[in-house]
Amino acid sequence: MSPVEPVIEEVRLSDIVVDEELQSRSAKLDETQVKRYSIAMKQGDEFPPIHLAKINSVLFLIDGFHRVEAANLIGKSELVAIIKNMSRDEAKWEGGKQNLQHGLPLRAKDKLPMFKAYIKAGGHRKKRRGAFKTYREMAGDFHGHLAPSTVLKWMKRYYPSIYKAIGQREPKGKGDEGFSDADYGEMYYAQAMEGISIARKLSPALTNPASRYELIKATEEALSEMKRLPHSKPDF
Repeated sequence: MSPVEPVIEEVRLSDIVVDEELQSRSAKLDETQVKRYSIAMKQGDEFPPIHLAKINSVLFLIDGFHRVEAANLIGKSELVAIIKNMSRDEAKWEGGKQNLQHGLPLRAKDKLPMFKAYIKAGGHRKKRRGAFKTYREMAGDFHGHLAPSTVLKWMKRYYPSIYKAIGQREPKGKGDEGFSDADYGEMYYAQAMEGISIARKLSPALTNPASRYELIKATEEALSEMKRLPHSKPDF
């Protein structure tokens, strides 16, 4: 699905579909929290927008379950929502991502399903060129709820083909530190790609043609040097 910028608008609660499968956390709604939200809404307090996934023209709730329940409780008919077109797999991970950013503890039984949703949505690849992220970068997407070693272990067990494509980068010894040289190579790759991206973005902003010439010259020299090193087209 091609990326589309999200829109923010008021949405009727009657148009929202609540699908429990898209709720990233297995825990039921906290009634105390719902009641607290409903009181605050009655008093006119502002709440952040809920998040909706637009899947085949249908609006599914992926973040804001307590807010929607509180609004229903006091008879509120509309809420401000951030709406984005996405697939069902993308919706599962997007809801999980929003929940992780709330900073609430993630139950152990919710971690693996959220990780699987992350993989199905392509979260393990970089946005540019689709290169694989490092295990440390993937763990970072979970805001401290998963360790790099856990990401590696689950990748190896549940997604062996992806694990093989990334490369067998086992941690050296125990713990999450001390990754192999291959891991550092992946991090260097990410830094190099970021440098190329920055050069491309800034080139049009250069006001001096001579500066742009020097940038192009330096890039061509770097490219010539890199081509002398062993390289091959990836088969994925």
